[in-house]
Amino acid sequence: MYGFFYAQSEYSISSNIIHLNQLVEKIKEYNYSFLALADKKMHSYFKAIKMCENLGIKPIIGLDVEYNDYNFLLYAKSKIGLVNLFKISSIIETNSELNLEILKKYSADLFLVTKGAKSKLENLIINSKIEEAMDLYFTYKKVFNEIYIGLDKSIFPFDTFYNDIKNFAISNNIKYLPIHQTLFLNKKDLDSYIVYKKIYKENVGLQSCLENYLKNIDELKCEFEDEDVFKYVEYVYNNCDIRINKIDNPLIKYPNDKNLDSDSYLSELCYLGLKKRLNGINDKKYFDRLEYELDVIKNMGYSDYFLIVFDFIRYAKRNNILVGPGRGSAAGSLVSYCLGISEVDPIKYDLYFERFLNPERITMPDIDTDIPDDKRLDVINYIISKYGSKHVSFISTFDSFKGKSAINDISKALNLEDYKVEEITKKCIVFNSETSKEEITKSSILNAYNIEVNEEYKEVFKHCYKIFDLPKSISTHPAGVILSNDVITNNYAIMKSNNGYQSQLEATDLEELGLLKMDLLSLKNLTLLDNVLKLTNIKLSDIPLNDKKTFTLLNSGETKGIFQLEGKGIRKVLTKYNITSFMDLVDLLALYRPGPMDQIDEYIERKNGKSFEYPSEKIESILKPTYGIIVYQEQIMKIAHDYASYSLGEADVLRRAISKKKKEVLDAERDNFLNRCSNKDEANKIYDYIVKFASYGFNKSHSVSYALLTYYLAYLKANYYKEFALVFLNDAISDIKGSIIFFNDLRRKNIVVRTPNINKSTSEYIIDNDEIIMPLSIIKTINKDIVRTIIEERKNGLFTSFTDFRDRVKLDSNERYLNLIYASCFNGCKKDMVSACLYPKAENMINNEEYSYLELIKFEEEALGFNYNYTILELYRTNPKAKTCVMLNDLDDENEANVLVQIKFISDVTTKKQEQMSFVTITDGIEIFECLLFPNKYNEIMRIFNEKSRLRFDKDVCILRLKPNVRNNNLSYEIINAFKFK
Repeated sequence: MYGFFYAQSEYSISSNIIHLNQLVEKIKEYNYSFLALADKKMHSYFKAIKMCENLGIKPIIGLDVEYNDYNFLLYAKSKIGLVNLFKISSIIETNSELNLEILKKYSADLFLVTKGAKSKLENLIINSKIEEAMDLYFTYKKVFNEIYIGLDKSIFPFDTFYNDIKNFAISNNIKYLPIHQTLFLNKKDLDSYIVYKKIYKENVGLQSCLENYLKNIDELKCEFEDEDVFKYVEYVYNNCDIRINKIDNPLIKYPNDKNLDSDSYLSELCYLGLKKRLNGINDKKYFDRLEYELDVIKNMGYSDYFLIVFDFIRYAKRNNILVGPGRGSAAGSLVSYCLGISEVDPIKYDLYFERFLNPERITMPDIDTDIPDDKRLDVINYIISKYGSKHVSFISTFDSFKGKSAINDISKALNLEDYKVEEITKKCIVFNSETSKEEITKSSILNAYNIEVNEEYKEVFKHCYKIFDLPKSISTHPAGVILSNDVITNNYAIMKSNNGYQSQLEATDLEELGLLKMDLLSLKNLTLLDNVLKLTNIKLSDIPLNDKKTFTLLNSGETKGIFQLEGKGIRKVLTKYNITSFMDLVDLLALYRPGPMDQIDEYIERKNGKSFEYPSEKIESILKPTYGIIVYQEQIMKIAHDYASYSLGEADVLRRAISKKKKEVLDAERDNFLNRCSNKDEANKIYDYIVKFASYGFNKSHSVSYALLTYYLAYLKANYYKEFALVFLNDAISDIKGSIIFFNDLRRKNIVVRTPNINKSTSEYIIDNDEIIMPLSIIKTINKDIVRTIIEERKNGLFTSFTDFRDRVKLDSNERYLNLIYASCFNGCKKDMVSACLYPKAENMINNEEYSYLELIKFEEEALGFNYNYTILELYRTNPKAKTCVMLNDLDDENEANVLVQIKFISDVTTKKQEQMSFVTITDGIEIFECLLFPNKYNEIMRIFNEKSRLRFDKDVCILRLKPNVRNNNLSYEIINAFKFK
């Protein structure tokens, strides 16, 4: 039998450019009987076993050990050996101490193979240190029963010592195996591999890895020129047997203080919770639904899961951590509602338990939880403390070479200039009209590579095509946490993360193994919502869902800062949608997605009275709430249940099958649907209607849950705007653009905002006498340490003047003092003269009588990075001509509009037709962007700009009329007219 050991894949990150699937497919193509994979970590083992099993190849799974003095390959012979690899890899990757005693503890069903050129033992042999080599061998032998010398001829000059090493093995009765480290797939990939290594700041010589491509059997035999080297291959092959088996009993037992079994304890909690939810009302449909759900949960063995989630959510609530009202299909469960996992009443909103947990489709339930982004680790640490660090881990994710980053990385490795990198990126994008600027696909790279381009650029494309989608680095899953009944390292290897340990496998692998993945998602909007609630002393339960002020706000489209409603597109829809109820908002959030949003205009017209027909009066009641349009997956399930007599479990299976849009599936399900109905023609029509909307249908449970978050924020913005704005300003302290949006809104609502005050301001925005005061920390060069010093000194008495401040607070530069002055911090203090040693003109700054308005604008912008008290645009906003203007942020992609702007600069260019045009950079005080002045308007507009009282582009203001210009899916604006005030 022919084969080799030391195969590696892309999961030996920074060392390998062979995609795992390509490696396995080539092994099959070359008629090898096995793949002996030994990556640097245990990232790839699960995927490799699956792929090998699918192609009829035996997987032999190993680990490339490089740790202090330990340098060898370890391979597993069985599941026991595989678990021992998990243990050893975990010790290495968690910075624990690996020694011979630990290796011996985990040596069962493992065999060791030395690494040829990279092995300490072989280096001793070729340097004629035979006695030391034997000592090392016997050291290994005390730990591992089965040891093989790895014979390697791929790396010069070790091929010249091949016979010495083999003879050493034979003379000492040591078995041997052929090893051949695979670093790239084909011989022609060597140059891409060398460039790839440069990305990681490693220089690789051509000679050192020339032969490290995946060789076919003939090439392998030719390399070794020695049939005897394969002598023990078949023996190893026959003694290795590793398969993937789902983990038994993955759920950890929930400990309860009543010593009840989990089923009984869950029932007790749910009935107590339901009575509390119903407030003493005995509603049979709720109790019947609860009994049904509990039976399903118990029969499927998931009681502990619900108790685990209930417990950490209870912990969060008891510790004043705001938890989201629900997420995903779990909000369709009455058990979730009774336990406080969800705040959504599934019966009130007609949500289905079967969409969440289906006895006819056995899968692990998926209860996702939203936690404020600043409190997520608190909850996870509670889970770890309750169940133990040996049973909990975070999850690894792999950042890949994609888009612009792949182009940039390769270009830097090739030492290309920045302007060339930009040109290459643009060149790549244009070859695929569907490719966004942020995501360059592999096909677009190939297209660019195949056309006539600069040879230098062509080289970049070639290498990019080779490394595209390879894992680049490892990070931590933003939400997922594994909770395991068994010790986690019995199921997978772990590694260090920022906050504990994380799996070496990614989430999809872990879930396929049958492990419980809980998603605790950091949601910044929850943090913001919580902060507003604390300022207003309002409870979520006190917020009515029929508040007219909230609906008025939503319909105005003034929804900056509101979860899910900040985008320009959805704000535009809001202005014509006419929300009059909470369910209107739920429907809109379900509709405003790629695909379904095509139905929005029709939906609005029907909502406003347009006539339409239902496919059948028998399903009219199901479709009436959404005006005959299937918006939700639950509607599909209800149609199948009510019309075609499916159980809700069967209906969910039908929904999932139809949504995949595979013809053979659609045909099979159509037959099944029609066979359940008496009126075949009508049933056919209804089935067609379901198919039309199946892939569009949204999870209603999720839409209701997230609509609640959206509504809560809208309610607070509509009714407590000052507090709402304060929280969002504090969140956006470093975001000048975001802050200015709120400043302008506050101005329109006649809420006063003051620039920083030396006697009042802190490191955050505060409310003082119904006014919002800016923080000292937004002033340039004034860091948090300086702010703390100022606040501490202020306790000894307010500052009476600038001189008083300077004498009491010693700053290390005049610039810091000046920025405090320029930011108007001393307004309200006694007027005194500023020491001339600070700045030649600064002594006049306090009285600011000798400075022009434009100079004051300059000083304030220097200090704050924006203008608030002094802004050129404010001089003109009250002018009648400016009343028709909109903010740049409110421009849409369809209509012309007037904007009041300051022109920053104009860049003239000459077109291919030798005509003049310009790129004009403008600002309205918030947005800064470039618009176009085309040749057909160039002379006319420039004449206006250059009249006697011509614009001074760095100071003056004008009104421009802008027209949307959409080309190749890119939106810009062209100037079609200009108006001046003078």
